Amino acid sequence: MPFNFSVIRTRITPPRRRGELVTRPRLIELLNELIDKRLVLISAPAGYGKTSLMVDFAGHCTLPVCWFTLDSLDFDPQRFITYFIAAIRHRFPSFGERSTAVLAGEQGKLNIDFLANTIVNDLYENVTEHCILSLDDFHLVNESQPVRNFISRFLQDAEENVHIIMTSRSLLSLPILPSLAAHSDVAGFNFEELSFQADEIQKLYKQNRNQTIDMDIARSIQDRTEGWITGIILTSQVSESEIRARSRLERLTGFSIDEYFLQIIDNLNPELRSFLLWSSLLEEFNASHCDLVLGTALNMPDAPWQQWMETILQNNLFVLPVGDQGDWLRYHPIFLDFLQTRVFQEYSMSAEKIERQLAGIHLEYHEWDQAFSIYHRLNSQEDLLGLIETAGPEVLGVGRITTLSAWIDVIPEDVAALHPIISALRGKIAFSTGDTIQAMAFYNQAVNQMESLENSAQLALTLIWRANLNRLMGNLDPAISDANRCLNLINSSPEMQRINGDALRCIGLCIYHQGKLQEALTWLQNAYEVTRSIGDPKNEAEIQMEMGIIYEHIGQYARAKNSYLSALDYWNQAEDQINQSILLNNLGVLLQMMGDYEQACLSFKQALDYSRSSGYTRIEAYILTGIGDMYAELQADDQAMEAYKMALKIANHVHEHFLQVYIHTRSAALAGLQGELHSGYELIHQAEKLIKPDGSEMEHQLCALELAGLKIWDGKSAEAIPLLENACAFFGREGHKIQYDRANLYAILAYHACGQPQKIIEHILLIRAAANSEYPPFALIALGTRLRKSLDIIKIEHLHEEINFIRKNVGVFEETLPALRRFVRENNQIVPFAPPVLYIQALGRMQVKLNDHQITSSEWQTTAARDLFFMLLAHPEGMTKEEISLLFWPDASNDEARFRFKNTIYRLRRAVGKNTILLDQEIYRFNNRLDYEYDVELFLKEYALAAQSNDPHKKLSHYREALKVYRGNYLADVNETWALNPRQYLRQNFLRTLLDAAQICFDLNRYEIALEYCQRALNEDNLLEEAYQLALKIFAATGNRVGLIRQYKLCVEVLEREINAPPSAETRALYEELLR
Repeated sequence: MPFNFSVIRTRITPPRRRGELVTRPRLIELLNELIDKRLVLISAPAGYGKTSLMVDFAGHCTLPVCWFTLDSLDFDPQRFITYFIAAIRHRFPSFGERSTAVLAGEQGKLNIDFLANTIVNDLYENVTEHCILSLDDFHLVNESQPVRNFISRFLQDAEENVHIIMTSRSLLSLPILPSLAAHSDVAGFNFEELSFQADEIQKLYKQNRNQTIDMDIARSIQDRTEGWITGIILTSQVSESEIRARSRLERLTGFSIDEYFLQIIDNLNPELRSFLLWSSLLEEFNASHCDLVLGTALNMPDAPWQQWMETILQNNLFVLPVGDQGDWLRYHPIFLDFLQTRVFQEYSMSAEKIERQLAGIHLEYHEWDQAFSIYHRLNSQEDLLGLIETAGPEVLGVGRITTLSAWIDVIPEDVAALHPIISALRGKIAFSTGDTIQAMAFYNQAVNQMESLENSAQLALTLIWRANLNRLMGNLDPAISDANRCLNLINSSPEMQRINGDALRCIGLCIYHQGKLQEALTWLQNAYEVTRSIGDPKNEAEIQMEMGIIYEHIGQYARAKNSYLSALDYWNQAEDQINQSILLNNLGVLLQMMGDYEQACLSFKQALDYSRSSGYTRIEAYILTGIGDMYAELQADDQAMEAYKMALKIANHVHEHFLQVYIHTRSAALAGLQGELHSGYELIHQAEKLIKPDGSEMEHQLCALELAGLKIWDGKSAEAIPLLENACAFFGREGHKIQYDRANLYAILAYHACGQPQKIIEHILLIRAAANSEYPPFALIALGTRLRKSLDIIKIEHLHEEINFIRKNVGVFEETLPALRRFVRENNQIVPFAPPVLYIQALGRMQVKLNDHQITSSEWQTTAARDLFFMLLAHPEGMTKEEISLLFWPDASNDEARFRFKNTIYRLRRAVGKNTILLDQEIYRFNNRLDYEYDVELFLKEYALAAQSNDPHKKLSHYREALKVYRGNYLADVNETWALNPRQYLRQNFLRTLLDAAQICFDLNRYEIALEYCQRALNEDNLLEEAYQLALKIFAATGNRVGLIRQYKLCVEVLEREINAPPSAETRALYEELLR
């Protein structure tokens, strides 16, 4: 779990069922009926027994129940999701490893949709049965928009086996509620259903008071209390007999609940009374926790905490056992509110001591939220400031910007302005919201204040924050200055070494942006060593990725690859899909540059999967661009242009300016190579319009490079030469290897076309040197294959060897190109095309294929899931779960049948897709709107078309298509009664098809084929006299008297052996007639 959230196990464990809890069968039955829904809401004011009902239901329910008791601190979405995961993991230990890792990796950028998607996938992989997630007291977080969005997204994407029950004191406002209601996927009840009925009140009195009350008294209690269980219990506890209960009841409406509670605690001995008040401040407690907090705060080291706890349990003083062993206690919320109010009224000084002791324990365990809540309740401004200054950087480090902002807001503005670290934290908050100007103002204010306070740690932290802001704003010199000042303040403490690594990294990145790649690499290497020494794997991975980019630019591909793979290993373990997609894209580009197109293709595919899964569309645009470049190098031009179009659409949407320019230039280059010069010029013109007046030289030179290429193909090489001379100078100076190689090749072609062979020599030597490196310039070589004819005519004296070496590299690439193209064609799923097809075969060997993948027995999980799928196909009108249960589990009880049905329908949908089986008005049916193919439907369709046709040739054609589909009896492996009628029906149609096809062939004088159909029919049913009769006619028509006699004797023998009967009179008469 995220390190600043220690999960309290009692909040993810269903409270222990108390002996006095009254089971209410009508509500248990109602919940069992509603649990088919995706969401069940139980809404009622405090004291109506919502939690008690859920505790009782959890004990009776046949489905596993995950429990989460919420408190007000769960308003923070990161905290809420931490407990949400823990609640499920507590019941299903195999779940949660991936979800926890992703949540921990979300520091600074909590992606609600991505987290919900990750948890849904984690559940799908690790929870293969129906389950319930109980969220108790959801009203405490209902005002948190991120929490509501998370729950809505989770409900939207979760599989049908996950059901959520929420209890709340108020109506909820989840964004998904209208959609769930429209699909009948939400249900619930309110205080009217929760209210105790007269018979339930009788049961309560009998069970808990051993007191029998008649129905009139029960109805009177019901009327006076309106079925409010808290009022009923209070009435029962202050009454000693039926008569006394009546008298108390008469005064109930004028007697406040606080007065009832006060009367109860006043009747206790003073020590026990004080214990109730003190322990209420702990929210939940056991004996050791009481000793740690109360014993220390009140100087009571030998108090009988365990004895007092047992006493309040025995007296049923509105306390609930919680935790795995039930050894922790929690007061009922209404009673808790009363006790906490009372303790501050009666023991204000002791209460403050207890609160401060409890806050200190929370601080020790970095439980910042609980500590803040206590200090805020005590209105202790000094403690709040100390907490914010201590915890603020750590809270920021895990991305809890909103939480920190809320903390700072409780500090008066004039007080906050006097504390420089608060100003620095406010700068960090402003930066996270995109207000860079305000952020810089806060940083400047903080630095000015800190310089006179001699707090080097705070000053160093603020300086590096300001340095990184300057770097991102393009103010490189001020950024380097701040980072260097920061380095002068560093001491040997671990926290300062973290800042040291950040400062070294900031300087390295600034120098990189200045184009000094080797110097930048040295700074980043130093930053990496510092970060590694303090064990900061996240920053290690980020620095490795940045070093990989520099290694790639300077042509050290092996080091770049190692850096990327090391960084990728960390992000794989963290399951951070955004950074995984970034690394895999970088790796794909690198592998492509190294000529490993097969692995590049796979890397791009995986990167695209991660980017789409995480919803990070910006990196998706880069990935698609890389795919376009790879396809262009492999001369898959149409696919390349399609990839560029897809990338440009995203780049336009997210305003990725540089990528927009790059895609236009690459598309223009491809258009020129295809001879579409007008289109190429137009694309360059559009790219130039995208560049701002103060746009980067890189963007201008990319346009100039491809404009020069177009002019060469257009026969205007003289105009291209000045553009190429500038491009060569820029790309060579800045270390952009691919563009530099391309510019040199264009320059060779341009100078050759202009008859300037002396100018060619330098560029040939540069390309020769590049081609002779450890990793040849494959992008250049791939371009050379397209320009082979132009290169072949270049002849320079004294450079034959160099030119031939280049031609040899081009030739080798041409030889490998067909195999590379085949590989990419077989793995071209990275550019999406047609959706998958569901193929179903029930005739002969049963099989179902999804996207050409045959669903295996392990994927069905049970035979029942597979058979239910085929039964619903056999009933296109649909079936209710009761009808299905009666056929599949006729001897099971209602509860057992319901349980089996839930898991079977879930496994079915899990195997073939959750949209394959629809639930509509309580009817389950196969979704015939899918893109699917079902052999039974194909057979019946062809059979019907044959019957409708009057043309014998067309009729025979349809019969043939029907017979191709019929590979055997319908569901031959299923021996259940529901399969028998359709099997017999289809078999009869199959025999009819054979006989009708044989008759048509006979009529068309195609006797040999006709006889084959007859024999096939007899192989299926050797008692089919109609097939024998047609076979006799065929033998007679062909003059085969021997065959005629043999066929009739076979008919006689079979009928006598099988049914002890002779052939029919019609068969005998036909045989005698044909013999004449």
